[in-house]
Amino acid sequence: MTPAPLTSTPTPQLGAEEIIGESFSALELDCNTCSVEDISRVSAAFRSTIHEVTELNAFGGWFDVLFRGSKENPAPEEVPMTTAPPGNTHWGQQVFLVSPPIRVLAGDVLEGKILLTRQQVNHRLMWLQIRFTHSSGGVVSPERTLNFKID
Repeated sequence: MTPAPLTSTPTPQLGAEEIIGESFSALELDCNTCSVEDISRVSAAFRSTIHEVTELNAFGGWFDVLFRGSKENPAPEEVPMTTAPPGNTHWGQQVFLVSPPIRVLAGDVLEGKILLTRQQVNHRLMWLQIRFTHSSGGVVSPERTLNFKID
């Protein structure tokens, strides 16, 4: 039997039109002063208001970097870099599926907490848990929990 040829998986790229709610920040770090412990367990509450009538079928994740230099050698001007949609970097974005999807309306609110922890076997890899509720027209849904292994 001949093995299948190796192919690369395309990097996910979300379009700006696919973002249906307010983004939120889960963690801010200063790479000049942070430690491994600072990222070993990250917990953050979030709240996001939905902007349109559609289906929520995933949460998206990305990062921003502000290059400021160091205390000893500060950058003359801050240089931002983002992997947010519709950015087109080789990092792309992470997509965390919501299954089954949830029908949402403009003005609905998602509230919850994310928990990001390092995997035991390979500390460069992570576990992500998203717990959230969906409020629509004054009715709050039961909390949902989504678990992901980030390799």
